[in-house]
Amino acid sequence: MGRLHCFLLTGGLLFRRSSLHWYASLVFLISLFPLFYLARLPFRIDLGDMASAYWLGATVRAVFCATLLYVLAFPWRDTIRPVIDRFCSNWWLPVVGIVFVLGMMRLFGLFVGIHVIIYAVALAELMIH
Repeated sequence: MGRLHCFLLTGGLLFRRSSLHWYASLVFLISLFPLFYLARLPFRIDLGDMASAYWLGATVRAVFCATLLYVLAFPWRDTIRPVIDRFCSNWWLPVVGIVFVLGMMRLFGLFVGIHVIIYAVALAELMIH
């Protein structure tokens, strides 16, 4: 009996070290509902809003990274120069651009605002060409 007990505790079929996280996860999952009830926390998950926020955020980050890599990989005259020329050709475009930048920074904050601004400029350049 001692050998069987030692076998089950040290690496038998029921309790392997590699599967310990599955047992711990199961215990945490089962205890989650009573703990939420005891803490009087609402257990409502809006998967639709979470999924849309995730995919919107992933899209903005992906376009930001693609734009950044494009600007780094190609010459100045093909990437940044056309944008600057376009802004300098119309007197009202820099004014609209400044209002847009300030609005996005105010609405989304610094980092997300920069992502959205680069996303908008990249999309506008893509639509022009």
